[in-house]
Amino acid sequence: MVYDDTSKKWVPIKPGQQGFSRINIYHNTASNSFRVVGVKLQDQQVVINYSIVKGLKYNQATPTFHQWRDARQVYGLNFASKEEATTFSNAMLFALNIMNSQEGGQHRGGPGTDEKVTQGCETVCGFPWTHDSLAGPLEAGRPRDTAVLSGGRRPEAL
Repeated sequence: MVYDDTSKKWVPIKPGQQGFSRINIYHNTASNSFRVVGVKLQDQQVVINYSIVKGLKYNQATPTFHQWRDARQVYGLNFASKEEATTFSNAMLFALNIMNSQEGGQHRGGPGTDEKVTQGCETVCGFPWTHDSLAGPLEAGRPRDTAVLSGGRRPEAL
């Protein structure tokens, strides 16, 4: 979701994108960059493909609604549970910590493939996890509870 300043409401990034979605945070080891990628479960439509940038402001507005802001837009995610929100938050904060501690230049830790990031890894590892509309982790490849991409609160001051 993105926050529309004109209507003062949270809206889908593109019309027709409401519904359950799988969210992953990917790490490109060649460039040491991260992306949030969301795919709608019903039709596999990409609903978000966002590059996590240095200096991004991340806020846990409620236990189950998180948002972040870049120079242009405020993004928001609803989660089905506090646990799912915490899983996403840990991965996002891990990525932000890496991004904000970079001194420029590229990371030389791997072949340049995208890896999924998850909580509980000592290093970035390829555990699959998902968030549905943008919500919850996978266990042994099975989706857990999901949430609907809608609603939310006005953006907090980030």
